[in-house]
Amino acid sequence: NDAWDVAIRFMLPHKSILTESDWNDLKMCLGGLYIPSDDLIGLNLPTVPWEGKISSEEKKFLEACDVKAHPSIKDIVEICRKKRSDDSNFAFEYLLLHLSDIYSSNSDTSFLRNCAVPYIPSSMKATPSKACNLYLEPEMDQCRKVHPMGVELVWRPYARQWQDQLLSFGVNNQPSIEDLMKSLPGAVKEGEFQSGIGFDAREVFSYLGKRIKEFSDEQLEVLKNMKIFRTRGGSLKRPSEIFWASCKEKYKNIFKYAHYEDFNKSGQLF
Repeated sequence: NDAWDVAIRFMLPHKSILTESDWNDLKMCLGGLYIPSDDLIGLNLPTVPWEGKISSEEKKFLEACDVKAHPSIKDIVEICRKKRSDDSNFAFEYLLLHLSDIYSSNSDTSFLRNCAVPYIPSSMKATPSKACNLYLEPEMDQCRKVHPMGVELVWRPYARQWQDQLLSFGVNNQPSIEDLMKSLPGAVKEGEFQSGIGFDAREVFSYLGKRIKEFSDEQLEVLKNMKIFRTRGGSLKRPSEIFWASCKEKYKNIFKYAHYEDFNKSGQLF
């Protein structure tokens, strides 16, 4: 574990007389290690023991000894995939930060699309997930950890800061209207969100209301007549069969068995 700075600085002026055997010995000792830098600290990768700053000439010499300046994309992705690892978030940020320089020559986007991305699902536990299974929703409240439709969100601090990079990875911006329509029948219920059981009615209609301009007239007509609301009793209701909670006192004697729900302004559009 002795620092190599003194030895390398001694060898630099004499590198022209180093034999093939000398180079092989250096590669045997140093090969596979990384050049120490502030960027790499959070990755916990093995670096060459070194005291003080490294000059550009010293870096070139170390690289000639098979010392790596940066981890490969494959190495970074492997770190990102580690579940519940403190290194995974740092590794992903490192990759995003260097996409335009260190990794700019890598055109294998299909490989990057399999890179794990930190996110917080409904369980409130940060674990990695493939980019294609995640959604940005950059305009959504940055404190929000659960999507109204139950899809998995990118870890919120990344959603705006790294938006373009994440999209290039294959992260989805928002669920498509078609996907939303498929997920709705019988899925909306009263009460709080519970993964695998149903979606909170007010949350769902509020979200859909904000995206109403994206619906075609035909899709809106289908949605209005779709039995998507599940009551506490288990029966399914169409949006047109739901009354505003504010009307309950007014109509309770006329519509004794009507179902009332309190939606916000966005939800009123349905």
